[in-house]
Amino acid sequence: MALRARIDADPKDHAARFDLAAILAHGGDFTAAFDQLLEVVLRDKGELRDAARVRMVEWFGLCPDPAVVDRARRRLSMYLN
Repeated sequence: MALRARIDADPKDHAARFDLAAILAHGGDFTAAFDQLLEVVLRDKGELRDAARVRMVEWFGLCPDPAVVDRARRRLSMYLN
C-alpha cells in the first residue's frame, strides 16, 4: 500500500497517517486506525496533534468494540500528559 510506504519513508508524514487511519476505520480496523492517529499525537506538537485527538474522540462513538475504545482512550490520555 502506497500510504504505508510513505509512512515507512517518512514517519512524520501525518497526511499519510490521517489517510491510512480513515481507510482502516472505514474497513472496521479501529485498533490500527487509532494507532495511526496516536502516532500523530506523539510526533506532532501543533495543530495536527489536536486534529488527531479530535478525530479519535469522534471515532470512539463509532467503534463497536468497547475494549478497543478503552485502550485507545488510555493511550491518548497518557500521550497528552
